[in-house]
Amino acid sequence: MPSPSPISSSHAAHASFTFNCTLLTPRTLLASLTPSTERLLSVCLPCCQALSMSQGAYESEVSKRRAASLARVPEEPAEGLAGNSLICVHVGDSQVWRRFESCNTLEDILHFARSIPGAPLGKATMHNITLNPAVDLDLERELGLTLQRLELWPTGHVRIDSA
Repeated sequence: MPSPSPISSSHAAHASFTFNCTLLTPRTLLASLTPSTERLLSVCLPCCQALSMSQGAYESEVSKRRAASLARVPEEPAEGLAGNSLICVHVGDSQVWRRFESCNTLEDILHFARSIPGAPLGKATMHNITLNPAVDLDLERELGLTLQRLELWPTGHVRIDSA
């Protein structure tokens, strides 16, 4: 089966073009050039380059924001110390375990959760899913409450979702 072309045209009364930036390589470009696609390419290539740069800038910004969130998380306590709380953060289908001190707060878990790829960086909701039914955690009123107060000690499961 031949590989798809980044440039395709269908001829009717007017030629209509579609342009797929993800298939754009030097080899596919050379194989696809005709006078009409060359004209199209002169218009679309700068757009594809801008989109690629925008994607790179977006990914860079997300990485910076996740790193900033992680920098706000307290240092992880050593394993086996009294007062530790083992927390499992659920983001989508993934789970990440981490130790916290029981005196750490919901805000500390929120910062840790936002450092995980796939977690929402904007408005979010969190739920204590340790037991069923899940308990909604109020990210406006409960951020300063300790893990022990939130019944996330000695272990707990929280889920973060987009609001």
